[in-house]
Amino acid sequence: MKLLSVKIKLVLIGTTVLGLALVMVARYGGACCLSRVTLNGRELDHWNRVLPGLDSASVLSQPLDRLAGQLLADPDVFKVDAAVSGLHSVAVTTNQFAPACFVVHEKSGRLMALDCRARLVPLPHRVETWEHPVLTDCGADHTFRRCRDTRVATVVAELGALRSENRDLYRLIDEVSFGHPSHLRVALAGAGHHLKVPAERLADCLQRYAEFVLRYRPDLAGVRCLDLRCENMIICSAREG
Repeated sequence: MKLLSVKIKLVLIGTTVLGLALVMVARYGGACCLSRVTLNGRELDHWNRVLPGLDSASVLSQPLDRLAGQLLADPDVFKVDAAVSGLHSVAVTTNQFAPACFVVHEKSGRLMALDCRARLVPLPHRVETWEHPVLTDCGADHTFRRCRDTRVATVVAELGALRSENRDLYRLIDEVSFGHPSHLRVALAGAGHHLKVPAERLADCLQRYAEFVLRYRPDLAGVRCLDLRCENMIICSAREG
C-alpha cells in the first residue's frame, strides 16, 4: 500500500507540474510574440510585409535563417545578421546601403533612400552625407523594390553622372518632383524658380542651365519657371508650371 501511495503521489505531482507549465504557456506565451522588428537600427512599421516570413508568433520560432537567405539573394546584400533582441523583438542588420539619393515614402511621408540601382532602402542609421537631392511623387512604397514611376532608375543614373561631373551643381538640387508624367520639376537651393526637364536629359539640362546663368547673368527675379525641354532654347515664364 505504501508503494502504491508513493506512485499515486508522483503521478499527482507530475500532473500538477504539467498543468502549471500549460497554464504558464497559455498565460505568458503571448509575451514572447514578435511585435517589433528593426532593420539596420530603424524600426519597421509593417515588418511582416517588408520582411516576408516573419509573423506574430513567438520570437523563438521565427525563420531567421530563411529570412537571411532571402535577403542575401539580393546582389547588393553581402552580409546579413538576424537575431532575437528581446522578448518581442528581432533585429536584422545588413551591410550599410550607401544612398544614391533620398526619397519621400508615399504612404508614411518618411524620408528613405534609394540605392544606386534605384531601389527603396531604409535610411541608414548614420548618413555619411546629406548632399543628395530628394525625389518626390515617384511611387516609393515597397522596401527593396523599385518605385512605380519607371523614370526613377533613369534619374538616379543621371544624378550619379552629374555628381561625378559637377558636384557643386549637384549639391544645389533640393528636390526632383515626378508629379507630372511628361517632365520633371527640379527645385534648386536659394532659387525663386524651378526647372522643367526631361528625365533622360536631366544632367545635360542642368549643365545648360548653369552655363546660361553664368554666361548671361540674366535677371530672373520675376521668373518662376525655366523650361529646358527644348535643346536649343530656354523658355522663361513668370507663371508656375
